[in-house]
Amino acid sequence: MPPWWWIRWCSAGAWGYFLVEIDGVAIGMAKVKRYQRMPTAGRRARCWGYVGSVFILGAHRNTGIGEALMNHVVAWASDEQLAHLRLAPSPLSMPFYPRLGFLPGAVVELDPPHKES
Repeated sequence: MPPWWWIRWCSAGAWGYFLVEIDGVAIGMAKVKRYQRMPTAGRRARCWGYVGSVFILGAHRNTGIGEALMNHVVAWASDEQLAHLRLAPSPLSMPFYPRLGFLPGAVVELDPPHKES
């Protein structure tokens, strides 16, 4: 028997979109941007995915829907043969992603200064 909610997805070019609906009403979503990795010596170029805009409306959090959504995203990434998924979790979601197998990585960032106009 299908769950009382369901996940719909579509692909548009480099993007994959995932929508969680209950009775036709959107309650959550995620999107994945596909990037082409640079080839390196001894390794062919492959794609990887950046996961963004993941959310479940507050009334539906902690019900398993977010986990099911991300499991769907991971399965899609596997089917698409993405080398890995990367994301930047919000402080609220920090405990969520390690439960799904996401691990802190070696990514470093810098917000460059912007000149005032």
